[in-house]
Amino acid sequence: MRTALIGAGYRGRTLLRLMKEIPFYEPLAVADPGAKAGDFPGLKVYADGPEDYRRMLREEKPELTFICSPWDFHIPQALECLKAGSHAALEIRGGSKEGEYDPLKACPGRVFPLENIIFRKDILAVREMVRAGLFGELVRMQGGYRHDLRGAMTDAEGVFGGSAEWHDGASHEVWRAEAYTRLNGDIYPTHSIAPLCLIGDIHSLRSVTSSASKAAGLREKFGEACPHVTMGDIVDTVALTEDGIMLSLIHDTTLPRPKGFGLEVQGTKGIWDADGGRIYIEGRSPAETWEPDGPYVEEFLDPMWRKWGAEAEKADIHHGGMDYMMLKAMEEDLSGGAAYPAGLRDLALWTSVTPLSCRSIAEGRSVTPR
Repeated sequence: MRTALIGAGYRGRTLLRLMKEIPFYEPLAVADPGAKAGDFPGLKVYADGPEDYRRMLREEKPELTFICSPWDFHIPQALECLKAGSHAALEIRGGSKEGEYDPLKACPGRVFPLENIIFRKDILAVREMVRAGLFGELVRMQGGYRHDLRGAMTDAEGVFGGSAEWHDGASHEVWRAEAYTRLNGDIYPTHSIAPLCLIGDIHSLRSVTSSASKAAGLREKFGEACPHVTMGDIVDTVALTEDGIMLSLIHDTTLPRPKGFGLEVQGTKGIWDADGGRIYIEGRSPAETWEPDGPYVEEFLDPMWRKWGAEAEKADIHHGGMDYMMLKAMEEDLSGGAAYPAGLRDLALWTSVTPLSCRSIAEGRSVTPR
């Protein structure tokens, strides 16, 4: 499939490398104002300003375009891709307002959310366990984006919110920093809520209640060089689904900590703790005793992992195979096989947590989706 890429930072380059491992994809061109032709052998580079991707769409006529640019560009670029006759594979972001994806719904073509965590081996296996009734009726699930991003919000010279986005092979997503000085909410909820929605087959929320801690982490790290920070170091969100399942989400990116997602699934018959790699199923596990989840994951392995697991783990060492599996799932869908497990409706729900959490914190109350 004729494929193009908008946004050639760390994320775009990672996906481009994996695309070259899968014959289905035929990468043609890259559009990024900071891209250099020598960095992308065999591909045409469109680097004449931030709007040069439009010329790429006209000249290359891609059938599928991956959008890995900074967050504010995602929706307008996806809209242009769809209007140009290209499907859009859209990277993950926090939402800016409710209903912001509505303009894309009226366009032809498909939107594939590039949420790699929903393709993780254990998460897909737990979905199979839920479908098999292993956990009984779901009651509560939790997840988080818990990742020290303080370094990623500085440029190559260590300036908070600086300019360089790529330097010596390192990722400097300095565009993220602006959100921490303007918003107070869960600005990156998809890694936490997307796997929960996948596992529980959740497509709507009844209410959202959020609270934020004080903002001390960035000030401690950067001192007077850090501008005024509006976002609390820890943002806790509790969302209730229409049928009463509690989703507990956490955003934690400005304090020192190892990376983790804190995923947990709990129902009337058992519980799964992802970070601990453990599971307890009433009547199957020893009484009130955790078991390793590995044997369960293998028993309930998703068909995609049975088919492509070995090649995924070999090609995608950095993310344990889930990026590769995501690309294979897209290939399968576009080739007329099994449907991709998420779409525009799901993306809109996941990202809505950002404006809802900001509204809840600002108003000091639970809020409902508009």
